[in-house]
Amino acid sequence: MSEFLWGVATSAYQSEGGYNGPDQPQTNWAAAERKGDVAKSGLGSDFWNRYQEDFTRCRQLGLNAFRLGIEWSRVQPTYADRKGPPPPFDHRALDHYVDILAKCRENGLEPVVTLHHFVHPSWLGTDPWLEPGITDSFCHYVHESVLYINRTLTDRHGLQPVRYYITINEPNMLVLNTYFGVQFPSGPNKMRGMRSLPAAYRNILITHVRAYNLIHRIYGEEGWLEPSV
Repeated sequence: MSEFLWGVATSAYQSEGGYNGPDQPQTNWAAAERKGDVAKSGLGSDFWNRYQEDFTRCRQLGLNAFRLGIEWSRVQPTYADRKGPPPPFDHRALDHYVDILAKCRENGLEPVVTLHHFVHPSWLGTDPWLEPGITDSFCHYVHESVLYINRTLTDRHGLQPVRYYITINEPNMLVLNTYFGVQFPSGPNKMRGMRSLPAAYRNILITHVRAYNLIHRIYGEEGWLEPSV
């Protein structure tokens, strides 16, 4: 029973706050927020700044795990809501995620890290899962984030690397809500429908496999204990 995890889960975009406003990282939901098609994410629950309060409540509830996201839009941000070339990584954001993960462990909570949760940076455009280059872009983000975060966790905080990962949250719901149920943002209407759905899902599955192998390779090369992905 020592391996049994009992915890709660968050989504970075939904809880952190600080997206899609002026001088804030822009996601693929930015246009929908501005047009009023969806509620503004705003501060969310301000998890980015108030994570310790959540960890304290989890500890009081007797939990031993906390699922949180690393948001691609924050660690490789653009501040313009349009498609463009890949921007540089923001290591200040990565350092802040390291601090959150360290505090999570300090509170007796095993972190479970989600790398993609229904959201991508606006520089990828509206329909990146229909483009062949998405796998390379995602794996570049995964490599930079996983390597930097875990090296910093071990070197700066003396902690073990993250043990548990979810590469892409609910991939079935991501493609269904984008190309069939159309609750999620996508490009022109011609992109929607059953013809786009299997193509997007195929790219997601390929991307998951490559990200899975990449994370395992990173851990092997660094001499870290094998992760669960």
